[in-house]
Formats: sequence, C-alpha cells, structure tokens
Amino acid sequence: MIQALHLFGYLPNWLELSMNICTQRCEYCYAKTWKKVQEPLDKVVNDILRKKQQKEGLIPFLLRAGMPISMSNRTDLLAAPDWRERLSAIKKIGNPIYLETKLNKDYKDLLQILDPNVDEIYQTVTGFNNKYEEHNLLSAEEKLEAAKWLKDRKSVV
Repeated sequence: MIQALHLFGYLPNWLELSMNICTQRCEYCYAKTWKKVQEPLDKVVNDILRKKQQKEGLIPFLLRAGMPISMSNRTDLLAAPDWRERLSAIKKIGNPIYLETKLNKDYKDLLQILDPNVDEIYQTVTGFNNKYEEHNLLSAEEKLEAAKWLKDRKSVV
C-alpha cells in the first residue's frame, strides 16, 4: 500500500506504492521475502483515493500536492501479470509516476501508459552476465538495448 518514504529517517521525500509480489526471483535479492501479498487493484486505488481526500496527514498532503508516486523494484510492477492494468489505474489518479524496474520484454508498452514529460522510468541493471538473475525476462544485452530505446524517447533515468 502507499506510504511516505523518509530521507535519513525523518524528512519525507516521496510516496512509495507497493502492491504486488515481484516474481523475478533473482537469487541475490532480499525483496523476495519482503512482500508476500498481491494486493487487489481496487483495494490499492481506493486506499489512495481515500487518503487523498483526507484533510490532515502527510500522505494526503503529498498526494494533493502532486508528489510523484514511486513504485520500486522491491515489488517490481512489471513482474506482475496484470502490470498494464495496475499501472493504468495508478496513472489515472493524476500524480506523476516514478517507476523503478528491471523491465521485461514488453517495456515498449510503458510509453502507451506513461507520459515522458511528467513520468520517470528508472531501469536497474544489476549485472551483465545474468548469473544471479536467471529468471529475469531480459538478457543483459536486451537491458542495454531497452535503456537506449527508452533514453532516445527521454523516458529513462
């Protein structure tokens, strides 16, 4: 669910949304034990909308101020089978999106949902030989090709 991340433990710097289980199963990753529940999409969206309407609190303030909603690769959204539906629903909330992901073979579909003028894609490339990422859908070479493709469209950090 949505939470406020705090810089150095006390200064709020952005919103993070966690709503799915990462299924990439990279051997080195601590996150595979972190998220155990696949949140229903309607529950996630309703929670955000309810919090956005609250009059007081840090999360309602950040949502109303247009703070980007960050989705990290701890629960890589593109690892969810219904990632397009989830991303489209979150995009309709109206806040910019900051998506941290390892990508998958459908990465070009991201630009059908995200707006490169306001949303950011942060691609993580954790190695060049896939030794510990054997379940990842993109090879190391494909990750670099994806980064170039997205960069050429001003869509990747």
